[in-house]
Amino acid sequence: MKKLLLSCYRAAPFFLVCALTLVSCADEDGEERRYNGPDAQTVTIGVVYPASQWDNDHYLREALDLAVHQVNDSGGILGKPLSLVVRDDRNDANTAQAIAETFSSSGITAVVGHWNSDVCYYVEDIYEERQIVMITPAATSIALFEQDYQYIYRIVANDQVYARALADFMEAEGIRRPAIFFTEDTYGKDLAWMVERELMKRYIPVVDRVTSVTAANVGELLRRWRAFGCDGLVLASSIMYVIEPIQRIRGAGVSMPFFSETFNIVDFHSLVGNYMENLFGIVYSLEDMDATFLADFNAAYGRVPDSYEVAGYEAVRLLANAMNAEGSTASAAIIRYLQNLRDYPSVMGAISYDAATHEFEGLRMRVKPYAEYEVR
Repeated sequence: MKKLLLSCYRAAPFFLVCALTLVSCADEDGEERRYNGPDAQTVTIGVVYPASQWDNDHYLREALDLAVHQVNDSGGILGKPLSLVVRDDRNDANTAQAIAETFSSSGITAVVGHWNSDVCYYVEDIYEERQIVMITPAATSIALFEQDYQYIYRIVANDQVYARALADFMEAEGIRRPAIFFTEDTYGKDLAWMVERELMKRYIPVVDRVTSVTAANVGELLRRWRAFGCDGLVLASSIMYVIEPIQRIRGAGVSMPFFSETFNIVDFHSLVGNYMENLFGIVYSLEDMDATFLADFNAAYGRVPDSYEVAGYEAVRLLANAMNAEGSTASAAIIRYLQNLRDYPSVMGAISYDAATHEFEGLRMRVKPYAEYEVR
């Protein structure tokens, strides 16, 4: 199964994966299939994420595979097997828009994705106008829901929740003079601002803000931080931009704690290498998580899931439950179910729909050392 998946991932230039009931493929001549019509043999959900960037060492597809198999083992959706059509947006807005337009013309009524907040900004209007339900399992920017969308949802905590949890943990750890590293994209700037605001509420001043850590400036940064009495560093950026700063700062002998949102654990361990100590990240609490799901995942893959996998798995299950409960694959039926969600028993804990934010409230987070995570 894995060899088949990997060979398909590497062979497809526009990333259309073919693997049993897990995903569907377009025809070899590029002609788009029609999904979810009355004569369709399966019910199909779209999945979009930056697969070409992740799939060498990222295991999101395993969580999706588990969700599909569990749904199908329970009778599928409306008596038909569930399948996923998976596409790669390459973290690129133009590619993402093209995928959204293709989904809208091919009968897809629900999508799990996209992952990057900046990419989501470019596709959410398309999905809203075409009345396709989009549930992002990873985009955390609070600005995503500034418009009164009816078809756009998030099943992951937003940056404000993360910032509050980080500030609470840093205060409890005795951090009093932190610095912030952030990237100058929407995600980095928003998260940095929210963390700083939460720290200010706790009378903890941010002593420095930096956007790059290079061989040329790392010495000056460290001298400045020593002068400021810096005792911690917040990493407000995505995984691809924090590895080099971590390695440069740790390589210079600095051991102060670093704090971040959740990075994919398998990737993070392999990339950071020997510098895992004193790195802290936010995760869904395993103590709160459904024990059956954890046991099933561990039995299938020999490890615990990371946060992306949990959210991706839950998004697929939630859409399947919505279609079965409403007796329809139509997007209007799906949003009717989602907007009436109260104390829904997700694997992350009970969640409820909040009409003011179009988000699912009730997710509880924990901050813990990355070194404690189980990896392969």
